[in-house]
Amino acid sequence: MKPGPVDATTMRLRSRWAALIISLVTLGGCTISTSFEGPGYDGNGGVEAAGRDSVLVVVTEAELGSNWLGRPGFWRNVSRVEDTLADRPGFIGHAKRTELFGSRAWTMTVWTDEAAMRSFVSSDVHQRAIAESYPALRGARFARLTVAPDEVPISWDRALEALGTQGRSYAVTGG
Repeated sequence: MKPGPVDATTMRLRSRWAALIISLVTLGGCTISTSFEGPGYDGNGGVEAAGRDSVLVVVTEAELGSNWLGRPGFWRNVSRVEDTLADRPGFIGHAKRTELFGSRAWTMTVWTDEAAMRSFVSSDVHQRAIAESYPALRGARFARLTVAPDEVPISWDRALEALGTQGRSYAVTGG
């Protein structure tokens, strides 16, 4: 049986659906970022790390899995961790970035040194966030860069390049 002719209304609907699908696919790669801020950073004067030749930038990428029920918990934990950062010794500042309709999220934190960063990573709030976020995650990547204080904040392009060239990847079975 041969299909009949398609009327103008059906053609308009098909065209709109196609445009919507193309838009969503295109937006899937779009990201939004927060401004870099923190107790050791002044947007006008830069890093307040007197006497330091370098600071440590840590970039993370979380790939969220298909477990949509775990995502609210992941974002709650991101907020909990962010709420404690300003009180961490050696913390300079941070920013985050996420895909609008995608599954990836990034953080960038800057520390005075490795010891300050390691103290944070081993803190109860960070360890709890990691444990509780597993159900939402498919994988994660991490990279560290040592930069001069006047280079902070680094661009997201530079941060993502570091993840791609020197980042360590971890598969997670949760998401």
